[in-house]
Amino acid sequence: MARGRMRSSSWIASAAGVAGAAALATLLGAASASAQSSDSALAEALFRNGKELMDAGKIDEACPKFEESYRLVAKLGTLLNMATCHGKQGRTGSAWDELTRAATLAKQSGETERLEYARSELDRLDKRLSRLVVHVPTPVDGIEVRVDGKPIGRPVWGTPIPLDPGDHVIEARAPGRESWKQSTKIPVGPAASSVDVPELAVARQGSGQPAAGPEQDPGSAQRIAGAVIGGVGIAGLGVGLGFGINTFVKQGASNDECDANDLCTQQGVDLRHAAKTSALVADVGVGAGLGLTALGIILLLTAPRADEAGEASADRTTAEPSRSASRTWWIVPAPSQNGAHLWAGVSW
Repeated sequence: MARGRMRSSSWIASAAGVAGAAALATLLGAASASAQSSDSALAEALFRNGKELMDAGKIDEACPKFEESYRLVAKLGTLLNMATCHGKQGRTGSAWDELTRAATLAKQSGETERLEYARSELDRLDKRLSRLVVHVPTPVDGIEVRVDGKPIGRPVWGTPIPLDPGDHVIEARAPGRESWKQSTKIPVGPAASSVDVPELAVARQGSGQPAAGPEQDPGSAQRIAGAVIGGVGIAGLGVGLGFGINTFVKQGASNDECDANDLCTQQGVDLRHAAKTSALVADVGVGAGLGLTALGIILLLTAPRADEAGEASADRTTAEPSRSASRTWWIVPAPSQNGAHLWAGVSW
């Protein structure tokens, strides 16, 4: 019975968190719309400034303007001008990528003139490209190959990749293998360079080499949940405080409509009824806010860290797992006719 009650309480807490988050998102909607309007105005100003600079031949100053404008508001016209600017700057790989994306967007939106322009620029740029070919002659199981931090799948191996001239880093890693890294310089095009990824050596025991991929933080999801739930709780406290103030205002106004024997006019009766309703909402808001805020703090404080997870994994080979690992805290706000209550507990 107790276990069923705890499961029900956990469900109520989750539902309360979701409802609170939805309410908070609605409140933030207006601010988000205002920010988007501001971004659009700034993006337009940056775009025009970039055009003026590019027309004046100040290419190195113009390109960052287009980049920031496109980051704020992704428009096809900005993407095309950014590609043109990068092409003039000598960043042919970036220009090729941007023109390819622009051609796809123009085709999807039915903008024939821009599609033809993008295709003609791609044909012209093709003669100037610097390319890199990555060969993986002896791939091991689970190998991942990256160029400048971006993974390239097996279909891309052996295929010329358009890149900007300059230095580039090629990496390879796989579970249980030593990682490999090499830097190569690609000349100004038209040119092609190639790199062969060697067979990755078996990782030495105790070398500290990770089996695969970056180390993950086991408590990251719990900390994010704690921050969100705590934020919703703080918002609930704000709502409860607002209704609490409203309660005192309406109660004070009702006193002017009632005599010493609590005989009130109809307006006084309505004001006192509104005050009671406001008080109930305030109690629930404050109760829920306190509960969710406390739950958020508990989640933040009890979230496991990466170093603790590593120690626990090592200890499992020599000792019994700690029972605290299965400890569950729960806090649930519960409204009632006379206000609100908090139910809290811990289970193992």
